[in-house]
Amino acid sequence: MRLLFLDINLQYVNPTRGLVPAMLRECADAVLYGPGYQPLEILEKGLESFIGTNGPFDFVVASEFAIPLHRTAFNGSRFKHHHLTFGPRSLTAMDDVVEWFSKYKGRKIGLLLESDVFNLREAQIAVLHDAADWYCVVWDRRMMESVNDSTDLVHEPYAGSANDNFFEFITANERRIIAFPHFVSDSEFAWSSLSDRDAQWNVPGASYYYRRLAREIVGRRGLLRKQFAWMHLYGLLSRVGLRPYSSRLLLSLYGAQFHEAIERSRYCYTCGSAQRMHIRKHFEIPARGSVLVTSPINGFVSMGFRDGVNCFVRMPNELVDLHDDLERNPELAQSVASAGRDLIWSTHRVSNRAQQLRASLDAIRNGAFAGCVWESGTWHVRKD
Repeated sequence: MRLLFLDINLQYVNPTRGLVPAMLRECADAVLYGPGYQPLEILEKGLESFIGTNGPFDFVVASEFAIPLHRTAFNGSRFKHHHLTFGPRSLTAMDDVVEWFSKYKGRKIGLLLESDVFNLREAQIAVLHDAADWYCVVWDRRMMESVNDSTDLVHEPYAGSANDNFFEFITANERRIIAFPHFVSDSEFAWSSLSDRDAQWNVPGASYYYRRLAREIVGRRGLLRKQFAWMHLYGLLSRVGLRPYSSRLLLSLYGAQFHEAIERSRYCYTCGSAQRMHIRKHFEIPARGSVLVTSPINGFVSMGFRDGVNCFVRMPNELVDLHDDLERNPELAQSVASAGRDLIWSTHRVSNRAQQLRASLDAIRNGAFAGCVWESGTWHVRKD
């Protein structure tokens, strides 16, 4: 099977997009096209010429840049929070890519692994309806929560723009959806025991409502790992226009400190906002060998997570009691941390997603694909 992947090769603070080419290459004979993937002289000849030389392809897979989900100009200012390895002339090739993909009549897959889907406008949903035949998404309808059902959403900074447009889209198009929860690479695992970690609690990431509460509660007990002061400088540098996330060095330093903070902590709390969606931290934390503690998450059991077995599901006001229990029973804490890491290793790595994508594409090619299902950590294609 041969795939053509249309995208822009850029680096961002979230490492998922950097894993996509490896996942596609493990899935099939994947050819990558776009700025940063091909030299300028190839891009200037156009996508049609490239396909004529390198095709044919069984499927064309497009990132949100090629769909395009966000209709803004392809120029340097749009990517001020990304590290680019190519010049601005290469970006102009994306206009040709977008036009070609919109007219292509073959099998098309839309890859939506990076979008903030909670606030997509109706016009953007209309683009999705017309863009492709099937979609790889992080959340299907079982892994999301309707705005109307999110009782604590009012406390989130994005509450005013949140809507159910994407939720309604995936619900209506369930037979076209390939559910791809977040995944990690083999290099993102750490193997040290909890007893060798010098920090107790860590609450990494942005200040979602439940995380703010968790930091306050465990902080009052003196249990919270202090964040590296210089990491706050990233926000300050961004506000004054210095673009720290466009620097490969600063991105690498940010990632290294983020991972070290998890690896040095026995317990890590996270959430997927008040809408109860899983995020990448739900996979990074157990992969790094820390005990994953999280607010309730939709679809968590279906992805293989089990409260008290490989994670703990707790609200912020329950963390102090949980801390005391685990400190009295370090064997239980280590058992849960190890089981969490085992789950991620067996179920949520790049190789797992490659196998799942291949199975989906085979079913599509055979006319048998009717969506997919996660049940207790097991994934399978739903067939007609």
